[in-house]
This record gives sequence, structure tokens and C-alpha cells, in this order.
Amino acid sequence: MVYFVIGEDGLRYGPVDLATLNLWASQDRVRTYTLIEDAANGARIPAERVPGLTFGLRRVDPTPYGSGASTPYSSSYSSSPTSYGSAPGPYPVSYPTRDAQGNPGLATASLILGIVGILGACCMGALAIPAALLAVVFGHMSLRSSNANLALWGLVLGYFGLAFGALMLVAFISMR
Repeated sequence: MVYFVIGEDGLRYGPVDLATLNLWASQDRVRTYTLIEDAANGARIPAERVPGLTFGLRRVDPTPYGSGASTPYSSSYSSSPTSYGSAPGPYPVSYPTRDAQGNPGLATASLILGIVGILGACCMGALAIPAALLAVVFGHMSLRSSNANLALWGLVLGYFGLAFGALMLVAFISMR
């Protein structure tokens, strides 16, 4: 059988087979309350109701802090030291989430075109306006990328290049 895991964000992750679901359940990335969608019929059920899906030999206690424990500091569990690694996610992390990020290469292009727009406006006047305009467009497209600082500087330089190029164009027209 093939399944999809429905994450807490409502997105579908998969498709995955039962063996992968069992692996994720043993890693606590799929929990008993995680919604699982059957790829064949689209039915969504909690993971605890998927036939063949096991959740290991974890101890499930109905009492808050273990059997008979009165405080969170006294329990019937082992007193061996515990590793405090990062908590597992509620849904599989091996599938990427939706990428709302821009292209980081466009941020670099925005910065370079912004510099060309400023320098070009000084040397070539209005002919630098297309470079500055592209710097602004690329900067806006890549603001959410990992190179957001480059994109921001490309935007600033692009806007200054546009303004300076427009001033140079007005100056050129008024001189005629």
C-alpha cells in the first residue's frame, strides 16, 4: 500500500510505503494522531488505525508522570543520563516543505546590476536605466532567498540608479 502523511501544516508528504511509515514511527516522526491518507482511495485516518503500522515498544502511561509518580521529578523510568538532542518533528522531515524562497543567484545579479546602474548613470546617463530596472526586479524576486542582504543592497542601488539615471535624462533633455 502507498500512503501520504498529512503534516500539521496541512500539506501532503509522500508517497511512502508501509516500511517507511514504520521507520518514521520508530523515530517518532509519525505519531499515533498523525493523519495518514491512503493513496488508493484518498481516505484519511489517524496513523494508529493504519493496518501493519506499529509504534514500537514505547511505554504508554495514562497517568501524567508515569505509574504512581506524584511529581515530574520522580518516575518509574530509568535514572540513566538522557541525551537532550533536538525534538523530532511531527511529520517526516525527509520531504521538503514548500519553498517560498527566491533564487539566491538573482540576489547576486541584483547587486551587480545595481552597481552597474549607479556607475552607468554617472558615465552613460540614461542608458543605465535598464540595468537599474533589472536590479530592482531581480532584487524583489530574491528578497526571500538566503542572500537577502545582497538582494536588499541590489534594490537600494537599483532604485538609486533609476533615480540618478532619470535625473541625468532630465538634465540631458533640458540641455538641448
